[in-house]
Amino acid sequence: MKSGFKHFYNHLAVNVGNTLSRARTRIRIRNSDVRRQLDEVFSRRERIFFRKKKPNAAAYPYVIHDPYEIFGDDARFGDFNLIGQNWTDGTEKPIALLWGFNNWKWGFVADYLHDYRVAIAPRKMLPWVSLLAIWRFPVKPACFVFWGYTEPSSVLKYAAKNSVPILRMEDGFIRSSSLGASHSTPYSLVIDKTGLHYSPDTPSDLEILLNEHEFTATEVQDAEHCMSLMRSMSLSKYNPPIFSENMGGALALRRKVAVIGQVDNDMAMRLGNPENWTMLQLIRLAKHENPDAEIIYRPHPDIFQGYQRSRFQSRPVAAICRIESPDVPITEFLDGIDHLYTVTSLTGLEALLRGKTVTVVGAAFYAGWGLTDDRLRFPRRTRKRTLKELFSAVYLKYPTYLADTENARIGFHSACLRICADRVVAAFDQTRKIDASNPAALKSLMRSNYWPHLMYKCAGDYFDSAVKDIDWVPYLGNRPGRLYQSFILHAICGKLTTNGARDVFLTQVRKYIDLDLFAELLLNLGVHVPGTYVTRQTAWLLTETSEFDIAQQILVNRLKKAAAQQARISDNAQPTDFVPEDSAAKVFESSAELSDDQRQMLSELLDLHFKNKDFGAAAAAAYRLALSGHGTVNLALKIAKVAEATFDIKSARDLAFFCRHADLYAENRRAIALYLGNLPTDAKDYPELQMQQDMALELRLNPERINNGFTLSRQYSEDRNYLDRVIESMLALDNEQSVQKAMAYLEVDRPGRALEILTQIIASEGDSDRVRVAYAKALVALGSFDKALGVLDGARANQASESSYKETLRLLSFLGRYAEAEDVIADAETKRISIGDAFIMPTHLAMGRIEVGYKCYLNVPFRDQLIRYFGERYLVDECLENVSDLLIMAVYGPGDEIRFASMYEEFARKFSYKNFRLTCDYRLERILSRSFPSIEFVPVRRVRDFSSSYPREMFDKLPGAELCVMLDNSGLEWVEKSNKVVMVTDLIWQFRKNKSDFPGRAFLKHDETLASEFQDRLDPDRRHVGICWRSSLTTHSRSVNYLAVEELGPLLSLPDIQFVNFQYDECDAELAWIEENYPGKIIDFSDIDHYNDFDAVAALMKCMDAVIAPATSVAELSAALGCPTLLFAGSAEIEWRIIDEIGTDIWQASASIVVGENRGDKVSLVQELKDRLEVVLHRSERVN
Repeated sequence: MKSGFKHFYNHLAVNVGNTLSRARTRIRIRNSDVRRQLDEVFSRRERIFFRKKKPNAAAYPYVIHDPYEIFGDDARFGDFNLIGQNWTDGTEKPIALLWGFNNWKWGFVADYLHDYRVAIAPRKMLPWVSLLAIWRFPVKPACFVFWGYTEPSSVLKYAAKNSVPILRMEDGFIRSSSLGASHSTPYSLVIDKTGLHYSPDTPSDLEILLNEHEFTATEVQDAEHCMSLMRSMSLSKYNPPIFSENMGGALALRRKVAVIGQVDNDMAMRLGNPENWTMLQLIRLAKHENPDAEIIYRPHPDIFQGYQRSRFQSRPVAAICRIESPDVPITEFLDGIDHLYTVTSLTGLEALLRGKTVTVVGAAFYAGWGLTDDRLRFPRRTRKRTLKELFSAVYLKYPTYLADTENARIGFHSACLRICADRVVAAFDQTRKIDASNPAALKSLMRSNYWPHLMYKCAGDYFDSAVKDIDWVPYLGNRPGRLYQSFILHAICGKLTTNGARDVFLTQVRKYIDLDLFAELLLNLGVHVPGTYVTRQTAWLLTETSEFDIAQQILVNRLKKAAAQQARISDNAQPTDFVPEDSAAKVFESSAELSDDQRQMLSELLDLHFKNKDFGAAAAAAYRLALSGHGTVNLALKIAKVAEATFDIKSARDLAFFCRHADLYAENRRAIALYLGNLPTDAKDYPELQMQQDMALELRLNPERINNGFTLSRQYSEDRNYLDRVIESMLALDNEQSVQKAMAYLEVDRPGRALEILTQIIASEGDSDRVRVAYAKALVALGSFDKALGVLDGARANQASESSYKETLRLLSFLGRYAEAEDVIADAETKRISIGDAFIMPTHLAMGRIEVGYKCYLNVPFRDQLIRYFGERYLVDECLENVSDLLIMAVYGPGDEIRFASMYEEFARKFSYKNFRLTCDYRLERILSRSFPSIEFVPVRRVRDFSSSYPREMFDKLPGAELCVMLDNSGLEWVEKSNKVVMVTDLIWQFRKNKSDFPGRAFLKHDETLASEFQDRLDPDRRHVGICWRSSLTTHSRSVNYLAVEELGPLLSLPDIQFVNFQYDECDAELAWIEENYPGKIIDFSDIDHYNDFDAVAALMKCMDAVIAPATSVAELSAALGCPTLLFAGSAEIEWRIIDEIGTDIWQASASIVVGENRGDKVSLVQELKDRLEVVLHRSERVN
């Protein structure tokens, strides 16, 4: 009532104000003073918007729009809350008025109703106020949307009288991890135009669908895929966290028949139980029809709590069945039964999907289609359906999914993955709340995978007493990595506070541990935490190694020593003294402790060892810290990085798994990223479904790392394009307002959405340096370059940071504003902000300081790492005289290597042919050896990410995994044979000091026989142009220099030109698009491996009249062969290479650099490519 009077008061106040305003107009006393008009406008806005309380929702934030900003002077009332982006994106979509929605739902329902502008009524409105609100709304609504059957009767009557369509909304059948009562976002909703599925009194869209729809083969196949996915993930409508894996149920001696409890006030029970079955009657029916079976009753959680409080209430039920706790996951429960009885519960359908017999006594929406044992008749349900057809209708065609409102299969898949991720997060969050003083809760925690959290949360008596309950198989049972074994042993021994607990622990785990590692631990314990337990464990170790006599002697000596110590203690003790059995050991235990200064120094020493690539010493320091009780999650993550660097990927992965359960959020949620960075390279060792679930957790915790998901998709998925769509769609499953989420949208080329998020962050939290830099990146992606520079200028003035300076220099380089970049560099140097030579080099080169620019390569961090790895063998002298037996190592990608290969003849003249050799990408060996026959090349494999084509076994002899980008095991052998080694980039400044030092001539020689074969396959009467439009690495920062296939239209429209595909990664969908829109315009030599066979690619290039490509290996190879090459770029970063008005490249004279009229303008870039191509082809005609 209070809400109704409030609406009445607001209505009266607004009407009085409007009446007075009209009266003043009629009697011509209206004041023309602008201030009075403003007072009137803002007084009205105060009443209808500013003064109103504005609710929000933490799980799915939203913005309530000011009606005045939407409707202008027509906005005289504020009865409805305007929610969603459709109000501000300039569209004129129809309006839906929503009734019965709690305010925590407002954000996501607006996104579900993407075809409407959404206006939501408050929950409490008097009937007449509801009608008044509809009448005075500025625009006629297209429909009313009700949550369930909560609509006001007056509104329902109004809709019927005025023919306003009604939609009803309810939760879908794959909803979330948490219950709706926790205000969790539903990942699927039902939007029904006819009724609702749980009301049998009227038809529903679902019932009509099952009666009338003819399912296609594709729909049935999609249903099969999704049903398998749901079962494999053990998903239900709600999916609370699981703390431990199903250990297997008891031996089934009888059939198990389950009865699912429901509460009487549940809407499905109120509407769908016409015969008024009670739960007791249903249990009796199950017992009567299955006298030899075990009857299991699973009550609703609310009912179960009542049973627990009252034995009297449970007695009639317990007499004929076993009562099962609803805390057991429903999917686990269903897996253990044979038959299920229910009134209307959705669990009946979920049992049906798992192949169980289901008896239904109520009007369940899934009954009556020939799949259930029905005790009611359903005269409207006229079809018999297969289980797959039923699944398709219920889970795919009837609901709408938040992840993708148009494609149900994508939406379903995304929802399932996100629910699994939410379940992991919820499990850890609940772990943090567990009371360790509760023995039952403590034991349950220690039997789960989350015991590491207790180890850090409350080490001491609780952990000492509970360590015996840990199941070690998940953590030690599968031959874990050696670094992992050692760290876990030292860390746990350091967290335990008594030698008795250490003895129990070591006895439990020693059978899983490599004996030499166990021996190393015992030596460390003997020094730092000695005691009789060390003697016993040492004796066991010697027995295991068949050293029986030594074991016996150690035990005897330890007993003698203990007796002597006891005698000395007894002589000194007072009669009332109590001497614990292990008191002597307690004295020695203090030696395990480190002072704060010692701990700090040891931590710094660990970091120094890691920096100096002394990984063994780093591990030793970590073990000492761990044994002193400082084996933190952060320390475990450091050891994981040591394991990663030394190719002990099992340890890296196992440590990441351990850290994930100890503290999911540690180090910016780094454990899951570390885990995914150390996966097996063979897909057989890492099932795709597991990959998808791990990837979903990464995206849930670190959305800005979405590109990692695309990488995993490329490596492990059988259908990469489909999974990529699933990954991107998962961004829509929350409305998280964070910089990380904004960066994720930037990575998938949705800068507008990123900017919206960042704008909301600034409005609510302010503009930190991090937010400003991200905001500038979004502006750049939208083409607002000057505005982005203004934001960055403000960021540097407000808080000078490395990130703001680097982003400014990146943008200035992109724009070609190098004079300004020099000022920024000077300012950074004045403020002693390190920005790195990689950001300074483009400015030096653009300003013509070639030598200074290329000298920047001497200061890149990777060179410093090589010096640490190779020590004196690495050539650091600038003087190149008297250098012998030199190995010059190519670095970076094939395109860079090809470009720098133009200096190889000069290297030979400098060092003499027999005095040096060059590493090369193994794919380039043949063409380089043909082009430079007197130079010895060492073919190596270089890799950014390991894969089945580039497994770790090719690199695991390297002293550090960082070197994989430059060397493999065979390359390391040549390093060790050489007197000196150096990167090719270290030498560039010695050979390219000025622009006159670039000869610009072609230098690569192709296979003429192979080229002749390709030429015979081409139409001699047509001009042939090779084309590549992007790199295989397409991140947000790189995509500005590439083209989408849809942007190639003006080129593809050129007559009498046959384009030839030189795209070197998966591009079938893009080629299909070209064929559909420009039939016959492009041909693809599918027998050429464009990624690996550079010799064949080079031969085909020599058959082209021209080649078009961005700054990739395609353009560099074409130009180095002397082919007319149009090298296009969207930024100014390579414009320093232009030496004349036609864009001739300073490195390769056969290449012309093509840029658009404006930075980032792809339309003008393609037009310029078209014009330049016509010139090139015309020029070649004249030559011929």
